[in-house]
Amino acid sequence: MKKYCQEIKDFEFEENDVLVMTVPKAGTTWTQEAVWTMRKNPNLDNPASSLPLHVRSPVLEADILAEGLSLDQKGGFAELTKEQGKDPNKGVFINIARAAERPRIFKTHLSFTFISDTALSKAKVVYTISATLETSASRITITHASSKHVKAAWDRRHLPNMLVLFYEKMKKNPKAEFTKLSKFLGVDLNEEQIDKIVHHTSFPEMKKRDDHVINKGDEAIFFDLLIAKAEGGFFRSGSSGGWKEVLSEKQQERFKVWMEKNCPDKEILDNFNNP
Repeated sequence: MKKYCQEIKDFEFEENDVLVMTVPKAGTTWTQEAVWTMRKNPNLDNPASSLPLHVRSPVLEADILAEGLSLDQKGGFAELTKEQGKDPNKGVFINIARAAERPRIFKTHLSFTFISDTALSKAKVVYTISATLETSASRITITHASSKHVKAAWDRRHLPNMLVLFYEKMKKNPKAEFTKLSKFLGVDLNEEQIDKIVHHTSFPEMKKRDDHVINKGDEAIFFDLLIAKAEGGFFRSGSSGGWKEVLSEKQQERFKVWMEKNCPDKEILDNFNNP
């Protein structure tokens, strides 16, 4: 894993790159699709939109996620890396990311500690925060690492190349948040385009395009199939606050106390409670 971490840390971002960064289960896919569509498919007529999202918007840490798989199991990805003159043993997916079509769009669940400073000095970062818990039938996970991840982004929120979005606000008023995102990306979309992109990236529409998220056969590289099956596929309810349906009243109170204690800033809590 160490060799991949260094490759990621050394990854040089370019001026037209955009990095979508979140903790897991915080509206990552929605934000990715919105960013890609605004930049590369504003009129919803780009045939590349049918490609899997991880091809259109590579995952920086995919080599870490795929650690343990042989080069044969990585198939065409490893072959493409060889064609680029790179050693696939030092990372396959990071080289796919380097060769991505310009302007490039990436995704990561890593925090700023693990990526190059050029993410903010040259590129732009879109960071989505959500109060949604990672839930399934058998687990509820809240970690201190997640709060540190959010704090690292929140502390950078005033930098010119940084935009912080709240999932709860996106759900409540997607048009307003997408307009904000459009301006940040500098794509100059009109109202009609924004309205169409809001619809195109809505939960029901994206669920119809579930196959466009990850290639059939590549699922095991990117997420746990047993968890996905238990949760109803890659897309679940698409709603915020779903944790309230999973936790008992006592657990909800404990969660609120945890949030108040570990949330990096009261303003974040205010955005959760009053989106």
